Amino acid sequence: LLDIAEFQSLFEEARKAERGGETAPALVDPLDASVGDIIGERFEIVSRRGAGSTGVALEVSDYEREEEGLILKLAKDDAAAARLSIEAAVLDRLDHPRVVRRLDGPLTVGTRQGILMTDAGLETLADRIRLEGRATIEQLERYGADLFDAMAHLENRGVFHRDLKPSNIAIRPDPGNRKPRLTLFDFSLS
Repeated sequence: LLDIAEFQSLFEEARKAERGGETAPALVDPLDASVGDIIGERFEIVSRRGAGSTGVALEVSDYEREEEGLILKLAKDDAAAARLSIEAAVLDRLDHPRVVRRLDGPLTVGTRQGILMTDAGLETLADRIRLEGRATIEQLERYGADLFDAMAHLENRGVFHRDLKPSNIAIRPDPGNRKPRLTLFDFSLS
């Protein structure tokens, strides 16, 4: 079995060979990077997950942590970088299964500031409403309970989300029973 460092080294050699032996020029802006690119000498971009007023969310594999399926949120500009620092501080105050967790950062990735977080889920509540329309009574009860649990935790910690909307609430299967559960993310206006 290869460890992650060996894999990364072999992967870079293969990419170099594919380009005819030339090394690729360093990307100036990680927001312009593509799927498969490595940014910050640590993160491989798996997919672009979304964008908001503060930044761009990328699903990444983190070679330093040796973890896959993490979210790297990169600030769009200096003002957004300041809000990202505040978001990191807010996330540090929270510890709830219905809320994303900060894993690292603020950190510098190329020319951008970012924070590394757990993945809230691929699908948002806005996506689910758009695709399926009305929820079942069972879904409404579970989603309502999830939302009230998360909001109670935020209130107990003195955090006001200030941008709670279906596009900032993810749905993902619960690891225990595989039923869809809600997770709050995007605390940039908190």
